[in-house]
Amino acid sequence: MGRAIGRALVCFLAGGLWWLFVEPQFPKNINAGLAFAADPAWNRAEALLTIGLCALIGVAGGALQGLTRGSRTQMIQSTVAGLGFGLAAGFLGRIVMGMVFDALMMGQAASIGGQNPTSVVRALTFLPLGMFLGAAVGGTQFSVRGVSAGAVGGMIGAIVTGILFDPISAILAVPMLATTDPGTVQEIGGPGRAFLCAGLGFFVGLFTAIADVLSRKAWVRLVLGRNEGREWAIDHSATYIGRDERAGIPLFGDPDVAPHHATITRHGGMYTITDAGSPVGIGHNGIRVANCVLHHGDSIQIGRHQLQFLLRGAGAARPPVTPMPQNQPMQSGQPMMQGQPTPHVPTQTGLNIPQGATIATTSAQLMGAPATLVALSGPLTGQRFTVNTLTVIGREGDIALADAQASRKHCSVSPSPGGVQLTDLGSTNGTLVGGARITQTFVGNGQTFQIGQTQFRVEA
Repeated sequence: MGRAIGRALVCFLAGGLWWLFVEPQFPKNINAGLAFAADPAWNRAEALLTIGLCALIGVAGGALQGLTRGSRTQMIQSTVAGLGFGLAAGFLGRIVMGMVFDALMMGQAASIGGQNPTSVVRALTFLPLGMFLGAAVGGTQFSVRGVSAGAVGGMIGAIVTGILFDPISAILAVPMLATTDPGTVQEIGGPGRAFLCAGLGFFVGLFTAIADVLSRKAWVRLVLGRNEGREWAIDHSATYIGRDERAGIPLFGDPDVAPHHATITRHGGMYTITDAGSPVGIGHNGIRVANCVLHHGDSIQIGRHQLQFLLRGAGAARPPVTPMPQNQPMQSGQPMMQGQPTPHVPTQTGLNIPQGATIATTSAQLMGAPATLVALSGPLTGQRFTVNTLTVIGREGDIALADAQASRKHCSVSPSPGGVQLTDLGSTNGTLVGGARITQTFVGNGQTFQIGQTQFRVEA
């Protein structure tokens, strides 16, 4: 919901700023015998307001869409697309909106002293504009689902804006002022236009974001790594993962992530992940694989990043996973899984299997007692910590270290057969194994690792 509110506020500001720019261009006095819509200057200002409003909201929504994907290149592409789609939405929406209004008002344009449109008429009139505008915002995702979800959200936003238009305009409007020029009337539609611009931006931004989330069938969430919590919808037949700016799931700040590291492929309702020949490989539920089928809740490890694959409407149970044997270790000198397919095991973060482990012993260890960390030195000397799941160690970690040499979130450990998977989280002073700094490695039973003044021994 936070992302929906964020998009709503960004589009609200875009609409409000555009109203401030265009409003001075509306004529304020006109011959009492004419409708304002018949005045050329008023028509030019109204066209500029409508088309420019859609373009600016499209730019704002596109820029935000690209920013949330985490890539500068995608932000530029989405911003430019938002501008183009927004301009098209403004042109088409204005034409269709005028046709709908004329039909609903039985051919009578709104004029001073004429028939006043009801809230229902307002809502139905704004609906095509909202539909085109929402589709423009959703189109910045470059997917059919994004366009359709945006159109639905835009229509809902336009209906809400239309229903609230007259009550809020009446609250904002000042009383009709007598003109000093006999035979003319004064136009006081500024407050209404202010609400139209800001309100349409807010509600279209809000409901397009909500519709986008509700319409996703599959997506990936970053649960460990830079920009934790970011999510990417899996809309295309192939979604690339890597540190390339053009990747569908861009992961930066980790040299172990290749430019094109892996690919998630959609086959109807089935999703698979395939290693693209990366040096360190990919992990699926704690085991290195070449390719495998993804199920709801599966853990994917790409370098130091941990992702979670999610499916809408999926049950808690997952069918067995078939890991594929590899010809390369996860890191130089580290062992890997060999042999036949293994039954599905609980989600893990580590990627390496201890040397000599077999399928049978691996399954037994995973179903047995978790590893324990024993503090051999430092402020926690003598204390024991059970590692049931991903555990962060640091001054503000799950295992808190009162050590000036430790970073706030120094490293993480996660269960792995016969030990733990140890990952440095970009700490200042590093995480040491055997006296050498590591980024990620397996630490087996009886082995130790060092964080500042604290040394831990693994007991598995």
